[in-house]
Amino acid sequence: MPDYLAVARNGVKLTEDGGASQAIFEEGPLTVVAVTAPLVLTTADHGKLCTNEGGVGAASTRAITLPACYAGACQRFYDQSGLGIRPVAGAGDTIRIGNSVSKAAGYVESSGIGQFLTLRGINATEWVAEQETSLWTVEES
Repeated sequence: MPDYLAVARNGVKLTEDGGASQAIFEEGPLTVVAVTAPLVLTTADHGKLCTNEGGVGAASTRAITLPACYAGACQRFYDQSGLGIRPVAGAGDTIRIGNSVSKAAGYVESSGIGQFLTLRGINATEWVAEQETSLWTVEES
């Protein structure tokens, strides 16, 4: 039996009795990418942290298209400027945050400075929020 039952949204393992056991963040330094124009990520960008530092205008002008989804894939996003950051699923893929799921090739968008999101691929078509703050809009069907 595993030493935890679930992963809390802040990235802390929960023990069987509900207590926190340890952080589960991946080790090592992150590569940070300041996104100031539309960007298409590839599988080589696994684990990178995308920010909107230096960006101007609406988040839609700096959309970040996710790479093809696969089990274990990881992408991170941080709204540093408060202008919004918009990850977009690839063709046929969806993004789920809690009970909300995007339409195929839909997006999620932050709505305030300091918002972060870690997406994890769980199969060939589904990105799920592994960690996030609460101010994200999901483009639903």
